[in-house]
Amino acid sequence: GDLEQKLIRPILEENEKKARHGGLQYLLTRLVDDFLLISTSKQTVDTFAEKLGAGFPEYGVHVNIKKTVFSTPEKPWVCWCGFKIHAQHLWVKMDHSRILATAVKGLLCIPLPLS
Repeated sequence: GDLEQKLIRPILEENEKKARHGGLQYLLTRLVDDFLLISTSKQTVDTFAEKLGAGFPEYGVHVNIKKTVFSTPEKPWVCWCGFKIHAQHLWVKMDHSRILATAVKGLLCIPLPLS
């Protein structure tokens, strides 16, 4: 919470004020170490990505660029923490791709009686 309040939110709010004349148009949420930013301002997203990409050494935070994803008009769905989120309409559904990519033997475990 400290990282978001002291470093990230001020960056986002400053960009949003410039883009929307004071109207905040973003959602930032985090699950453990996975951030999700949804914004109507491309400038806000670009600034967030740039700042997050540089990391926050004072908090020991570095970003794995390989795991960073952005939505585009051609690819509006974003996978985040087991969900698929449609960036334009904010539809949310479960992301079953990880489960489907796992071997069936890894999904089911039936204990057999020892006799």
